[in-house]
Amino acid sequence: MRIREMQVNHEKQPLGCTCGYPVFSWITEGCKGKRQKQARMRIFLDSEGKREVYDSDWQQDIKSTAFCPNVQLSPRTRYFWLVQVRTERGEKITSPVSWFETGKEQETWYGTWLTPEKTQNQESAQKGAGKHFFVPEDLVSARLYLCTRGNPKIFINKKKVSNGYRVLANKEEEIPSYMIYNVTSFLKKGKENVLQFWDGEVLGELHMESSTGRENVLATEETWESVVSDAACTEKKGEQEPEDRQDRALKFSKFPEALHQYASALLPWKQYLLSGDEIQLAEQYGTMQKWVEDIHTVDKALCGTADQGLVSAALYYGSVLCTAKAAKILEIREAAAYYKKLAKEVKQAFSEAYLEKEEGLYTQSLTARILILYWNLAPEKMQKQLLEQVKEELECSEMKIQSEEPDWIYGILEIWRYSVVCGLKPTATGSGFKRAVLAPKPERSRKGASCTYESASGTYRTSWKWTEDGIVFRAAIPFDAKVRFVFPFVGKQIKVNGKRCKEEKMPEKLVLHAGTYEIEMKLK
Repeated sequence: MRIREMQVNHEKQPLGCTCGYPVFSWITEGCKGKRQKQARMRIFLDSEGKREVYDSDWQQDIKSTAFCPNVQLSPRTRYFWLVQVRTERGEKITSPVSWFETGKEQETWYGTWLTPEKTQNQESAQKGAGKHFFVPEDLVSARLYLCTRGNPKIFINKKKVSNGYRVLANKEEEIPSYMIYNVTSFLKKGKENVLQFWDGEVLGELHMESSTGRENVLATEETWESVVSDAACTEKKGEQEPEDRQDRALKFSKFPEALHQYASALLPWKQYLLSGDEIQLAEQYGTMQKWVEDIHTVDKALCGTADQGLVSAALYYGSVLCTAKAAKILEIREAAAYYKKLAKEVKQAFSEAYLEKEEGLYTQSLTARILILYWNLAPEKMQKQLLEQVKEELECSEMKIQSEEPDWIYGILEIWRYSVVCGLKPTATGSGFKRAVLAPKPERSRKGASCTYESASGTYRTSWKWTEDGIVFRAAIPFDAKVRFVFPFVGKQIKVNGKRCKEEKMPEKLVLHAGTYEIEMKLK
């Protein structure tokens, strides 16, 4: 039994999470029990757990995918936390101690913007500014908080500082985002040190904390020295910047990256389904609404051989539909009803504009057919025809897409195959894969298929394989999750883990709780 993947705001040990509404999540696994009965979370100011600032006590309604405690946190502070879980079988699991740090929040920034000037007779040289400062002998930790314009390089004692943590502030704030760097290891205790910036403008603060709790702050200001490039401070040839955390929100979802600029309504809903975080959904709901009201068309680069208007209409329908679902989850009833009605009208208008009435088929490009299938924009009787068209085209091209089709189609296909062939889909209620649907669609052209998915609730594994007299499905459901298994067809006999299935005459009623399953369906 163990608790893993302890995260705050969907990040492991973040260096600058938001104080206002931090969301905690974790995964429990290896239990004999199938569900969580109670959970308890505690927050401390020390790793030993002596200075407690919050204790939820044991509660039944704490969700492991997204729990927001009623606690007031201070800016620029490291906190430690642990969680405990009880199962319905009386097991008690305690997590290891993890930590997170809060960002600056509403604090005023010290100092001023620093713009290195060109030095005389050094027009072509790198321009920079630096400051010599003394580091206390009893230094415990040091954090550099930095706002930038351009792409400045940072050096402490001639060593490049990188791999920072980006914090996105409130949109109304003057500073929309800033970086946090843990620079403790860069500093020499009890000695004079030097901090230098090259190229670009910076507004920064270096906070140094001693063992007695005293804090020294070094802020950028106009009195800093103007310096020119030093060979020791130039980047080595071929040196690459480490991956920045600014893209973490994009990678959180597997939605095609090329669509992100057009996905202001699609992405928040996708994130909610994957994470189960209602607070994040509520924060982004206004953006979803604004996008639905403002969207008109999409860039031609997204369309491939498809009609630009068709792609725009399909994405608009998806945006309206996701906004309606979000409003329903957030219990904004009037908006939910409005966007649901609007989605229905858009779908009807789409059919009238792009349905070939004489042939009864969509005769557009692969891009168009995939979008229509993905958003279920065709009448049910035509879905199978479109599906066969896509299959045939993919098989003929040996699973390769024509060069005329846009790159994001690869992402759509990946999601489509994953959720259709293997059949694993999250539900809006019980999001974060606490509840899911498993409705595989086996194909005779394949011997079998399998997938493994690391969800916010734990690891899902599912597969199917044809046998001589039928088909065998296998599934592994994580702790505290529940799945509705939907059979793709009716069999003569169904067994679950070797026992005759009571629901074989009502296969849509088969519910799987946490555990491993082998489902055998005889067709002969």
